Parts: sequence; C-alpha cells; structure tokens
Amino acid sequence: MSYLALLQEFDLRPKHSLGQVFLIDVDVIERILSILDLKPGDRVIEFGAGPGFITKRLAE
Repeated sequence: MSYLALLQEFDLRPKHSLGQVFLIDVDVIERILSILDLKPGDRVIEFGAGPGFITKRLAE
C-alpha cells in the first residue's frame, strides 16, 4: 500500500497552519537514507516524525 493510500485510509492530513508537511515520496525518502549511510547500531534522533514513513524505513 502506498504512503498516500495510508494517509487517505486513516484520514491523516498535515496541519499547514502549524507548518506541517508529510514526506510521502518514496524516492526522496530512499535518497535521504542513502545519504545518511547508516550502519547497524547507529543512533538516530528523528524530530517531527509525522506519520512515521521515514521512521519505518530507519527501523528496517
């Protein structure tokens, strides 16, 4: 299921009045993670995790 479909299924929407945006582009998420070049055991602090799409990939 796509990230957009999940957002729609659970009626999740960013609150633009609070400056929220949700990163749902899989290519962008993968690019960010490849740039980070994380190794097992690395520690990451993620601020503003939103619906958790990057968090999910970080945990894999």
